[in-house]
Amino acid sequence: MARVADSVKVESVTAHRKRLTQAFLLGEADQRRDLDDGWGSVIASVVLAAVACAGCVGFSFVTHALAQAQATPSASSTATATAAPSLVELPPQTPESSAGAESGGR
Repeated sequence: MARVADSVKVESVTAHRKRLTQAFLLGEADQRRDLDDGWGSVIASVVLAAVACAGCVGFSFVTHALAQAQATPSASSTATATAAPSLVELPPQTPESSAGAESGGR
């Protein structure tokens, strides 16, 4: 019987010390919170925000690419038609005609 009473006292003292240590380190019981009290919702919010941002960026990229793809064929067909160089033959320059041009034709 004495051993049972001793073991009860030892367990009681151990529990009391554990409570005192937690109160000293973490504060009173009504002010304490577990570490994982809000982390699930924080992580879910961050993941949801990242998915929303990625969706917005993807939508913007696709609409920009489609707008460029629709504008490119019409712009390239007019660009090739107007970009063809026109070859104009100039009369050959002779030393006499270039000297007259330098003196102002006097």
